[in-house]
Amino acid sequence: MNAHGDHCLFRSNQTQFAFSTEVAGEVVERRRYTEIPRAPAGLLGAFNLRGEILPLISLATFLHRQPSGDECPRSLIVLAEGDLRVAAGVDEVLAVQHFAPWEIHSLPPHELGMPQHLIRGVVRRGDSQTIILDGQLFLREVAEVIRADFAAITTDERGEPWPLQRN
Repeated sequence: MNAHGDHCLFRSNQTQFAFSTEVAGEVVERRRYTEIPRAPAGLLGAFNLRGEILPLISLATFLHRQPSGDECPRSLIVLAEGDLRVAAGVDEVLAVQHFAPWEIHSLPPHELGMPQHLIRGVVRRGDSQTIILDGQLFLREVAEVIRADFAAITTDERGEPWPLQRN
């Protein structure tokens, strides 16, 4: 993780967040997506981006926050690490901004009401506060939650064994 680098700033449900640009590699506009049957909470669906099928997730759901209420996110941030790529739906992408390491401060565990292990710290400039998320850890956790939820499905709609459960 590049603690000294640039960050992609965005807003989700009236809160300002940032991912390192090492993980947040691309921003794409709102687009149609296909819902996935029996998908776990937080997995909105999937869409085609230049020939690659990307899962679309609700950032708010994975951060244990109330989604903004807009069915289709206004902006998508493509998060990537190695072969793992997902698009996170956010309300608005604001800018790419550099944060010096001494600007990123830790928070008391109870202050935000979000999973603390996903938060690297907070930057306060003037009246604004930006929560810096650990993008690599966030991606791994999203992948594990989705995998575990699909693996727990034992039968399809007809009562047949779910394909992930077949030997």
